[in-house]
Amino acid sequence: MAMLRDEIRTARKAHPCGAYHWFDRSNYGEHDVEPEDWKTIEAVRADGCQILPGMKHIYQTSVDGDGFGEFRARQDMHAICRKYDLYPDD
Repeated sequence: MAMLRDEIRTARKAHPCGAYHWFDRSNYGEHDVEPEDWKTIEAVRADGCQILPGMKHIYQTSVDGDGFGEFRARQDMHAICRKYDLYPDD
């Protein structure tokens, strides 16, 4: 997969958080993460698992055999996914 763009942007509208998607799929729960990480996850849930307007977030575009891909994630949730190695290996 070739990364075309990897940058920090400020959201102009709400977007789903891709990092939360991977946390949700991991089946991790409160007992699997540190208490301060769980507070962050609860805050993300309170925001509807969304990147809200005005938030700085990660924006990545890539291309592979299936075409173009786009990934947006809250920085706090992205840090948790990286900390617990929740992203797929490809």
